[in-house]
Amino acid sequence: VFVVDAGDNWKVSYTTGKPEFTEKFIATCKQSVEVAKRVNAKWMTVVPGYYERRLPLGIQTANVVEVLRRGAEVFEPHGLVMVLEPLSDNPDLFMRTAPQTYELCKAVKSPACKILYDVYHMQRNEGNLINT
Repeated sequence: VFVVDAGDNWKVSYTTGKPEFTEKFIATCKQSVEVAKRVNAKWMTVVPGYYERRLPLGIQTANVVEVLRRGAEVFEPHGLVMVLEPLSDNPDLFMRTAPQTYELCKAVKSPACKILYDVYHMQRNEGNLINT
């Protein structure tokens, strides 16, 4: 697994709906296909970035879904999978829980989009791992 890093992943946010972030992500996904071939990888980690506090949560979610759908369109024909990893490193990160990540994956509607369930981050964010 390697990270699809479209620049400074901690600052770039797909929640904003800004075309420049989407365009950079798609270009990086295309480069990632070549990297995956070189290193015989199937999965690539994707993190949407920070909340955009000036937008309602539903709009941010829709923006992230749109970007992820575009990424899935790049990966799916190659049998590659982007794995969404909810993180606990910073409370300003948009994607932090398993249910939220599940919602995003379901909305993308592609076998090229799955959850990377990192138990360390999930224990920190949600606790109660067995029930989750």
